[in-house]
Amino acid sequence: MISSAFYELIKCRWREFRREHSAFFFVLFMPLIWMIILGLAFSNPHKIHTVGVPYLEKEAVASVYREQVISSLSKNDSIQVIFDTKEHLQKKINESKLLMMIDPKESKVLYYYDPTNIESNNTKHIVNDLIQVAFGRKNSITVEEIKNGD
Repeated sequence: MISSAFYELIKCRWREFRREHSAFFFVLFMPLIWMIILGLAFSNPHKIHTVGVPYLEKEAVASVYREQVISSLSKNDSIQVIFDTKEHLQKKINESKLLMMIDPKESKVLYYYDPTNIESNNTKHIVNDLIQVAFGRKNSITVEEIKNGD
């Protein structure tokens, strides 16, 4: 068991610690405050993926295919579609200000993105899934999510 001398030593050190209010605050409350501040600063509950779409050339006519691709992306809340010139969008991708650019052609979509950027790769997969589902891809099995506490 704990000897009475050891118990008295612990009691004495605790009283010493309690008398120093700043030490008590910094040891017990400061870590909690920092956890809350950093948790709020680095949490991103709803990530917005920016996708650029180039303007059509002057002689080109907007196709139904192009409009369906753009509308399937615009319907999703996590995708932000930006329209600009192809050169300007490519420059933004090179500067990591834009995650990816798509160029819908007849019966195909060209993806321009930085394969070394993890967020750009994730955006490519999300955009590809949205486009494939919009054009009739069906999932082969049904998935059901069960969260803890449900």
